[in-house]
Amino acid sequence: ERLMDIIQELGFPLNEYHFASLISACGRQDPPDVAKAEQVFLNLAELGLRTSSVKRCLAKVVGKDRATLLARKVGRKYP
Repeated sequence: ERLMDIIQELGFPLNEYHFASLISACGRQDPPDVAKAEQVFLNLAELGLRTSSVKRCLAKVVGKDRATLLARKVGRKYP
């Protein structure tokens, strides 16, 4: 998260890779931080980035069904 802040402060745009890395890091916590992973995914969608790029790593953290539900939710909100 701090790295993403630094990237933005330097004027560089965030991309799907940055968000996928943060979602994966949420999954490696003990216990996994499911709520944070979901919020990161929603933030990615708000920025207009491709949610399909991170759906697989999100599914590893929140489960396939929940990831699909979130993807559908943001797909309606951020076409």
